[in-house]
Amino acid sequence: MKRFFLVFTVLLYFATNSFAEYKLEPVNCTENRKSNCGAYLYNTKNGATYFCDSEKCKEVMAPIEEEGVVEGDSGSKKSKIPKKPKKSKIPKMKKTE
Repeated sequence: MKRFFLVFTVLLYFATNSFAEYKLEPVNCTENRKSNCGAYLYNTKNGATYFCDSEKCKEVMAPIEEEGVVEGDSGSKKSKIPKKPKKSKIPKMKKTE
């Protein structure tokens, strides 16, 4: 019975962390009350990153857009790099006269 509760607790702990929308990463601070002392806050859904100190949070990296606009001609999928002709690995027999 103890084993069941232990497994259930561990499973519940890891399940809640994997479905979290925000992840907090603390920064090592060398001096107290410094302006650069704070923590990074990551949004796991869209990739936005914020740096939060004791007073306010500011956006460090903008969120990644999921549906990007395709630029250029999407009809042609050929490579622009010219291909070299492949050499045959079979040796050619010379004609004897």
